[in-house]
Amino acid sequence: MAGKKKTSPSKAKAGPSDFGGLDPELMKAIMGNIPPNPVTGRVEMQDIMKYMTNNPAEMEELVSQMNGLKTQEGSVDLASYDYASLAKTIKHESFWVVQLEHMGFTDSSGAPVDPSMAGSSSNVRQLFIIYVYDEKGGFRLTQDCTGLPDSDLLLQTIRRAIAQPLPPFKPCLPWFLMVSIKFKPHVPNIRPFLDSLPPPFHWRLETLDEASTVSDGVYKLNEEGVRIAQDFAAKRKRTGDEAMAKGDRAAALKAYEEAIDNLADALLDNPNINEKDIRNAKRQLIGCYTRHAKALMLKS
Repeated sequence: MAGKKKTSPSKAKAGPSDFGGLDPELMKAIMGNIPPNPVTGRVEMQDIMKYMTNNPAEMEELVSQMNGLKTQEGSVDLASYDYASLAKTIKHESFWVVQLEHMGFTDSSGAPVDPSMAGSSSNVRQLFIIYVYDEKGGFRLTQDCTGLPDSDLLLQTIRRAIAQPLPPFKPCLPWFLMVSIKFKPHVPNIRPFLDSLPPPFHWRLETLDEASTVSDGVYKLNEEGVRIAQDFAAKRKRTGDEAMAKGDRAAALKAYEEAIDNLADALLDNPNINEKDIRNAKRQLIGCYTRHAKALMLKS
C-alpha cells in the first residue's frame, strides 16, 4: 500500500514469537555468544555443547524456560499424533538429516573420562547424541544416550523432531529426510513409520559413498582445525608473554588459558589426525601450561 512505511528486517525488534515464546534477550545473548567453528564457519554441535558446559547459569535459565513452554503447550502423544496433517507444512527441497555422534566417555558417576584413559578404566560408559538438523543448520532436536541407541529411541527422536521440536521450531515435515548409515540396523523398525508419512515427503538411508565423502571431508577439516588452533594458540601465547613482561598477571593468565583451551579442544575433537600434528600440538600445549604456571607466580 502506498505511503505505508516498511519495517527493515534487520532493524525489527525481536519479540517472544521470534524465539518460540522464549525470552528474546536471553536467546540473542546465547546465540551471539556461541562463535562459529573456525574451520567450517558454522556453529557445530560440539560448539553448542561446549558453550552449554561452560555457561551453566545461562543454560539452566534456557532449560527452565523451555520446560515452562512444554508445560503450557501440554504433552504431545507421539504415538497418536496426526502426522498426515503436517503435509501442508512441507516446503519443496527442504531437507533434514538424522545423525549420530560419539560425545565421549563418563564413569559410573557421570564424571567425564579422558579418552586416552577410557581403555584402562573400569565402568566406563560411552556417550552418544542423536540429532536432527535442517538445511539451514538448525538443530530441531538432540537426544543424549548412554551406549548406542536402540530402535525405539531413534524412532521417538524422529517423531519428536517432527511433532515436538526444540523451540523456536514448530511442528512440520521436510520434503526429504536422510538417515545416517550408522542407523542401518534400525531401518526395518523405522521404515513403517517413515513410509506412512504423507507425500511429497520422502526419505532414504545415507549411501556408503556419501558417508565416505563426508568422512574424508571431516578428516581434512580436522587436520585444518588443529593447525588453526595451533596458530591461534601461538598468537595468544605471544600476547601472554607480552603481558608477563609488563607484569600484568590477569592478562597473561587469560591469554595462556585461551591458548590452552583452544589446543585441548582441538586435540579432543580430532583424535584421528596424523601423529606429527598431534605431537606438535601437545608440545605447544605443554609450553602454554608452563608459561601459565609462571604467570600464576606473578603478584596480582
